[in-house]
Order: sequence, then C-alpha cells, then structure tokens
Amino acid sequence: MGLPAIHNLCLQFLDDKGNKIVPADIYNLLTPIALANWIMGDGEARHSGLRLCTDSFHIKDVVRLMNVLLIRYDIHCTIFMKKTPTGLKPRIVIASAELKKLVPIVQPYIIPEMLYKIKLDSY
Repeated sequence: MGLPAIHNLCLQFLDDKGNKIVPADIYNLLTPIALANWIMGDGEARHSGLRLCTDSFHIKDVVRLMNVLLIRYDIHCTIFMKKTPTGLKPRIVIASAELKKLVPIVQPYIIPEMLYKIKLDSY
C-alpha cells in the first residue's frame, strides 16, 4: 500500500470516479518543493520557456493551477493546446521571461540532472 501520507495526498487528486482533478486546496499544496517536483516529473524544456504537462486535467483545473502560479508566485503563464491522438490537451506555458521569477523558487529543490528544464545556465 505504500506510505499512508502519500496515499492520502494522491487521493486528493482524484474524484469519486478516479479521474484526475486539481484539489480546491492546491494553493497550499503547491509549495516550492511540490512545484520543483512537478517540473522535474512533467516539465518540458522549450526554446521559448517551460511547458508543464497537464494533459490529464480538464481546462478548469488547468486554469486553477495557472491562478495559483500567478497569485502565489507572480508567474504569468498561458495555455498551449497540444494535439494528441485523443484530441487537444491543455498544457501550461511559462515563457522564458517568467523563468527569472521561477528559478529562485524551485532551483534549490531540483536535482542537477533536471536543471536544464528551468534553463539555469541562462542566468
């Protein structure tokens, strides 16, 4: 079964039918450490910045995540609709200019092998 604390945290991201959701308490859950882990696991370095893969979420949940990034961290982002075999899926885009705000928040928690995702060498 694993660690109960991790299991309980994972359950917050599922609805009654087992679909992925963003919990209402995401503002408090998306700490700098959580954000760094999200980037390492589902971040995609792009020449124009960083994309966060949110393909499994509904657009309203992606907007909720974007609002947390804006309100809690002052990071402005946009949505990119990725074409997939099952249709268009939303991804969060953080432009290169916004990485200057993001890097100090997450860099202490990102392992060296993943620093390329936040383009640390650009600063």
